[in-house]
Amino acid sequence: MHPRGKNRILYVSDPSTVARMLLPDPTEESDIRGWIDMVADSGVDHFNQEVFSQGWTAWWRSEHYDYDQRKQHERFLPLLDAGTQPLNVITDQCHRRGMKFIAGFRINDGHAYQAREQGLDIAEFIATHPELQLRDFPEGEHYTRTEPLDFSFEEVRQFTLGVVKEVASEFNIDGVELCFRDCGYFPYTVARERTGLMTELIQNIRSNLKERGRKSGKKLVVGARVHATIEECNSLGLDIERWIRDGLLDYVSPQDTMYADFNLPYEKWSSLTRETSCMLYPGMLPWTSIRARYRNKRIPLSHATSRALAHTMYGAGADGISIY
Repeated sequence: MHPRGKNRILYVSDPSTVARMLLPDPTEESDIRGWIDMVADSGVDHFNQEVFSQGWTAWWRSEHYDYDQRKQHERFLPLLDAGTQPLNVITDQCHRRGMKFIAGFRINDGHAYQAREQGLDIAEFIATHPELQLRDFPEGEHYTRTEPLDFSFEEVRQFTLGVVKEVASEFNIDGVELCFRDCGYFPYTVARERTGLMTELIQNIRSNLKERGRKSGKKLVVGARVHATIEECNSLGLDIERWIRDGLLDYVSPQDTMYADFNLPYEKWSSLTRETSCMLYPGMLPWTSIRARYRNKRIPLSHATSRALAHTMYGAGADGISIY
């Protein structure tokens, strides 16, 4: 099968990695533009900077949402205090270099423990509304390190919708990506029964971006980064099949959280997306296993392995690749 459309590479930048490992402290506007140039020179079509996670904004400051308190985000405070939103710099440089800009939103995120380790509190909305936090998890140590919200509650869905609407109204974005990479959104025993609630949120986001696009004269896309299989999504209350078939998504990126898996059911995804206009951008992640990441000197995918994985994806019907 031949890939559809013209966009092949979607590059996803998480909220903090570039801040921690690339940009200087303090960061100046020229540093941000130089970083975007490096990405553009690599042949990226769509650039996604994640701008909201764990209830915090990153790369921009809002009157209605807390700014990310972790130390790596302090390097942007001089710019922010001077009236420059780093996100405006990113979007402007992306457009100068011919890339579409996608704003990424984590729909729950399991990094609250990092704030705790830095001696910080979590976002005020989460901290002051313990009744809205998700409590019903499967057994396992992993679930004790996260403080996600329960999307069963209207207040939580409105909190999330509000931040998407604010970014869409204040910044020159070309679309949004909703990142579903956390371990839960509803109590796990009733997640399948509550899929309609998350679908309603996606519908509201789609409607808002459609209206914004009508005013600006361009279509704003909606994408979703989701778990690796359709069944995993369903088990968490994410009706991904309906989102695709009802035209709520312009692209979908199935993937593991940090590991590239050559055995994912790409054909099942492409058989679903090829019936619609929704593009399929499977995820190419940095490592092949937890052993490669932690026990073997953090060896990432080699160039040859990356090419082989891309060949597998395209052969199964991918329209492009999401690189995280």
